[in-house]
Amino acid sequence: METLVVVGTGHAANALAAGLSKHRYQGRVVLVGDEKHPPYNRPPLSKKFLGEEVQPSDLYFRGEDQLAKNGVEVRLGSAAVELNPLARMLKLGSGDVLSYDKLVLATGASPRSLPKTVDETGGDLNVLRNIADAVRLKADLGRAQSIAIIGAGYVGLEVAASSALLGKRVTVIEAAPRVLARVAGPELAGIVQAAHEAHGVSFRIQSTVTRVAQGGSGFDVFLADGERVNAEIVLCAIGAVPNVALAEQAGLAVNRGIVTDTRCATSDDRIFAIGDCATFPRDGDLVRLESVQNASDQADVVARRLCGLEAEYAPLPWFWSDQYDLRLQSVGFPNGSDGSFLRSSESSHTIWHHRDGRIIALDTINASRDHMLTRKLMARGELHLNSLQEAEFDLARLWTQSG
Repeated sequence: METLVVVGTGHAANALAAGLSKHRYQGRVVLVGDEKHPPYNRPPLSKKFLGEEVQPSDLYFRGEDQLAKNGVEVRLGSAAVELNPLARMLKLGSGDVLSYDKLVLATGASPRSLPKTVDETGGDLNVLRNIADAVRLKADLGRAQSIAIIGAGYVGLEVAASSALLGKRVTVIEAAPRVLARVAGPELAGIVQAAHEAHGVSFRIQSTVTRVAQGGSGFDVFLADGERVNAEIVLCAIGAVPNVALAEQAGLAVNRGIVTDTRCATSDDRIFAIGDCATFPRDGDLVRLESVQNASDQADVVARRLCGLEAEYAPLPWFWSDQYDLRLQSVGFPNGSDGSFLRSSESSHTIWHHRDGRIIALDTINASRDHMLTRKLMARGELHLNSLQEAEFDLARLWTQSG
């Protein structure tokens, strides 16, 4: 019987286990994770977990018993420390050695830290990536009245919203010219920032942190313009670094992540990589995406291939976030667009970004129907700006016509 070892217990690993069951994988499956928790739902860590009575176990997709019933052996609390592709052996921190026929790296990513020349706290700043981080942050928020958040991406803004709703004084510091600079256009960014400001959140945009030190009442964050921001908690939310150490040690190709092809296979065709740790080819470049959907879609490709089915990964990237009463959804990347069209109602906004006559991205707030229809249209083929205008931005009409 073939043995498949999966390294990681995040969304990608959980989706892979589900896909293997769905497509009737006949081999032995062993799931290895350095955390003591089975695969769990991470997006709530920056939202509901911080503000409600949610326990870590409430986030589990499936417990160990359920995984076992589905034929998945679980090795939790023991990190994979050495990979030998020639011998097809994986060594764990516990000293156990696992043999495999196929292996999937779903090792995820770790929070990016401030340079040691900037962080003078000895690594005492909060980060948010796993349950342990969230438990610490929730406890700190229970005691504190103020928080400074370095980074205005999705995680930083979600924590800002959760903290503001708890009545905390919140300051968000962002080096880029606007919030959500990597994943959304300027129109959506402006609407989101205004919503935060309406809840009392204050922003320092295009502000570089030069030093963070312990202060008399918490921490002092020093900015390049000379301003000092004082807060009892400082959350560093400046992105994530893919966990590639195991792949590098094994001699696999690594370039901003573990390099994979359209089948999610690494430079060793017995080893796959999926989720936040992996880069894949897109538009002539290698791309790494940090999103639940990317992890799930890559997992499905690998599950199919392991079950003898044909599948290739051709992503249409999309993202989502909940902040206050706003549901943010984006598909594609707006960078490099020629322009955009904004259509708004009282509580919803739809923003199409176009280049060379084609729609390349969409940002929506509380407009899930527009998001879903645009995703379907873009997945079916090119969505042209003139077609959208001729249909008077009626996406249902366009969908019917394109079918």
